[in-house]
Amino acid sequence: MKKLLGALGVSLFATMPVHAGPPHPDVQRAASWLVGIFDNHAQAAADIAGNTAYQHDAAVMVGRAIQDPIEFQDGLYLYVESRRDGEPRPFWQRVYRLRKNGGQIRIEVFRINGEVLGPLGLDPQMLNSLSPGDLTKEEGCDVLLEIRKDEFVGSTALRSCRSDYKGSAYVFSTMRITRDLVVTLDRGYDDKGIQTFGPSDGRGYEFRRSGK
Repeated sequence: MKKLLGALGVSLFATMPVHAGPPHPDVQRAASWLVGIFDNHAQAAADIAGNTAYQHDAAVMVGRAIQDPIEFQDGLYLYVESRRDGEPRPFWQRVYRLRKNGGQIRIEVFRINGEVLGPLGLDPQMLNSLSPGDLTKEEGCDVLLEIRKDEFVGSTALRSCRSDYKGSAYVFSTMRITRDLVVTLDRGYDDKGIQTFGPSDGRGYEFRRSGK
């Protein structure tokens, strides 16, 4: 993994200035709050009981530190996946890079190449086999988080995260992170600003911590 660390520095972030010491405490806190097992079972059950117009699928989100975690300059790396209840394989897998960005925290999002997606979802030890060549940055999809006393709240820039999923032109994503709750909301829009996918009532997926 030290080879991975060095290669990431050369191939992905060669233009960044070098910072001595560990990542900023705010970065460490946000990263630690994203690590663990989370689910939205309470939300999904409430949607069914209340017969809400938009019903969230029951899902599990898992965040794992890479090299517990990988540290590079002022950044931390996490592997994050989501899976629907009862399904063995995740439907969403990414690597997050968290770093201090002025008075905010920036989460950079990386896609993982297809040939390693399946093994990663089934075997956590496969994280140790990731290489820089397995990662592709999702340009324009960084999430900027405001730092508050007991939470981090933020979003992508408007119209910056391009996507053609379900006829979309772009995706607008928001995120709220607390010690035991992660709320994510992804909504797609076409060029005219008409919503193409995601919760129609603006309620994000409420993932509550259920394990480590």
